[in-house]
Amino acid sequence: MPKTISIVTGLLAASALAWQFRYDLEANTDRIRTKLHGVQKNLEGVVPEGALPKQPSPAATHPPASTGYTSSFPLVTNTHTYVRKRLVPHVKHTWNDHVHALASHVTSVDVPKEAHRLFVTHVLGDEPKKK
Repeated sequence: MPKTISIVTGLLAASALAWQFRYDLEANTDRIRTKLHGVQKNLEGVVPEGALPKQPSPAATHPPASTGYTSSFPLVTNTHTYVRKRLVPHVKHTWNDHVHALASHVTSVDVPKEAHRLFVTHVLGDEPKKK
């Protein structure tokens, strides 16, 4: 039961962090686009009429759309793809590394020697003899 709780808690925390990261990324991108649009409008007011091109660019005539932008981080903004292609393999790889290290440690332990050392140290209260 505690393992299930820790796994669910970890997944919830990872989901919350991914959602917050995506939200911050979208908000910052929209804020930057709005500032760029404002700067472009200010520059259009400063530049003389003859220096501007005849056809204004679509970005100059329309304010930036906050919902339909193309992200420079498509893998992060598409949460399902990010989890499937990046997060799950990384977690799986890390998990496998930890399990491998634990299994290597367990197989290399001399159980009778360690049991004797723990018994002498914690039950008898003596220091184990070094050979």
